[in-house]
Amino acid sequence: MIPMPIEWVDRIFAKLSIRYGREFTGKWEGIDPDDVKADWANALSGFVPQPDAVIYALTHLPERAPNVQEFSALCRRAPNKNEPKKIDGPAPDMKRVQETVNAVNRRSEERDPIDWAKRPKSLMAFNALVDLAKKEHRFAEVVRELTEAGHVVNGALVNRWDGAAWARI
Repeated sequence: MIPMPIEWVDRIFAKLSIRYGREFTGKWEGIDPDDVKADWANALSGFVPQPDAVIYALTHLPERAPNVQEFSALCRRAPNKNEPKKIDGPAPDMKRVQETVNAVNRRSEERDPIDWAKRPKSLMAFNALVDLAKKEHRFAEVVRELTEAGHVVNGALVNRWDGAAWARI
């Protein structure tokens, strides 16, 4: 992984130095500060694509000065922006949910799969119906019923279904 940019580590160290003072800076007394920052840059490399996690950690600092492992743990606690937000509120009434699911299932079971053929909305739908009627008896029966109802005259559709009622073409 690519280490975190040193500029980011410098900003983190500046914030932590201001917040904790000697408690933070004294942790590495006698150690080259560049080596310490390089260690932090490597340890925090996974957060380069997630700068919001670093911001989260800097705004949720603990009472005591963190070391790199503790700071990394703070970054991991950042909320995932891609995760769907949870909505606070009452739990769903599972009985009502199940009743709704059952009602939808009943409606789809009761739905006539060839309703489109029984109520053609266009000449194109009617022509498709006529083609199917040549191959399958159930569609030939639909054409006969449409003819008896007066929607088909001399083999031509004269009324189309507009979604609510029959309308003259």
